[in-house]
Amino acid sequence: MNRLAQQIYLALSVLLLLTLAPIGVFWGISNAIDRELARSTAANEVLQNYQMLRIEGAKINNLAIAAGGDDDPAVQDQLKAIDKYAARIRVLISSEIALIGEAGIEEESEEFEILESIIDEIHYIGESKNYSASWDMTLEDAIAHETAEIVRIDEIRAQYFANIKYFVILFFAVNWFLIASCAAWLRSQIVKPIVKVLQGMQHLIHGDRNYRIKPSGLATMKTTHRIFNQLAENLMKVEEATAKNQNTLEAAVASQTAQLVQANTELLRQSERRTQFLADISHELRTPLAIIGGESDVALRNAGASIAEHRDSLARVRSKAQDMTRLVDDLLFMARTDAGAAATQHKWVDLVPLLRTLTNSLQPLLAADDGKLQFCPEVGSAQILGDEGRLRQLLTILLDNAIHYSEGPPEIVVSLTLLRDSCMISVQDKGSGIAPSELPYVFERFRRGSRGIEQNVGGSGLGLPLAKAIAESHGGSITIESVIGVGTKVVILLAEDAKVGDRR
Repeated sequence: MNRLAQQIYLALSVLLLLTLAPIGVFWGISNAIDRELARSTAANEVLQNYQMLRIEGAKINNLAIAAGGDDDPAVQDQLKAIDKYAARIRVLISSEIALIGEAGIEEESEEFEILESIIDEIHYIGESKNYSASWDMTLEDAIAHETAEIVRIDEIRAQYFANIKYFVILFFAVNWFLIASCAAWLRSQIVKPIVKVLQGMQHLIHGDRNYRIKPSGLATMKTTHRIFNQLAENLMKVEEATAKNQNTLEAAVASQTAQLVQANTELLRQSERRTQFLADISHELRTPLAIIGGESDVALRNAGASIAEHRDSLARVRSKAQDMTRLVDDLLFMARTDAGAAATQHKWVDLVPLLRTLTNSLQPLLAADDGKLQFCPEVGSAQILGDEGRLRQLLTILLDNAIHYSEGPPEIVVSLTLLRDSCMISVQDKGSGIAPSELPYVFERFRRGSRGIEQNVGGSGLGLPLAKAIAESHGGSITIESVIGVGTKVVILLAEDAKVGDRR
């Protein structure tokens, strides 16, 4: 590769030299033309000043004869004009000497001497008042000499321009020949071998793994061709190995994809839960807030109400505020359970006395309707690590549903069964039952069954969703089996650090 770079640099250097060489020549010729142009300009200006000097000298002749003395102001003004033109001519001759160099010192020095003799003679005429024409003849010779010099300078410039034309023709002829030679060399030794590599790449891209390149060109390019052939061979081997492992790779990709889909589904589910939580709060708080607002408006408008009436209004407001507090607390608990961060205060709770106390407290209510409530525990003690308040709330919800959805006198059986590492509580009634089409949706928030609506049973539709959240916060679950006209059975599994034993 280093050798190829050196050869490319050499070719580029030749092309650069072919570009810079004429630039140097053109630069030299351009400077010579500029120098001759400056000489021509100076010579023309000298010629113009000679002409003005001739005119002013003639005026001196006429004024000297007419005035009769060198103190004539007109004569003095003309002599000053003569000196001014002479000074300008000296400056121009000096600039010509600077342009020509040492080769023109002798010739231009003679011009200085001629100029000085002309000036002296004109001054003599002005001082002596004698007419003389010899200075004019000398000036005529100087003008002729300057004119000839201008012609010679123009001829030199013309020759320079002719040389440029010949040089340009020669340069382009030689340059095109050399450029064509370099281009042919680059094409055969570098470009065509590179094109072979590109064509080989195209064959590989289109799946032709058997394509090979015949090495050609510079040594570096031949090496590149051999490397390409080896690359094609290795690529064929790699594809064969890849084909053997394709099934394993596809299985791994499918597994990762399934995990990503599951993670994405979980994220969407959490987002839906947050949205549902906000919707739940707005739905359930609308009614109690309206009642609180209405009671407040009534109390404010009724200026003549007694203290007892105001106390009744405040009591109703306080009652609704407490209902709202419980509702918000339950909604927050369900939302935190969904997020896996339910806030509960766990301690050891014995389920047997807890269930017995609840069932005993409901006995008077059931007795008034000729109902029956039986509690059938298998053991005298069954302890789990849990939140006693939430567990009581869970059992109260299930017992309350069993009572309200019973047809005729309620008949409810509550049992406590022992499993290997958990406790199972079941609440079975002989109520109206749940339709099969509604059973999959009983744990959705604010969803009430058609039986409850027909029987005008109160409730917000949060009981079973809250019960499910409490069971899950204790590492358990809740399931429902129901048959229309037969009854419903709710089964709860509580498996969080259960410790079962007979403590009687």
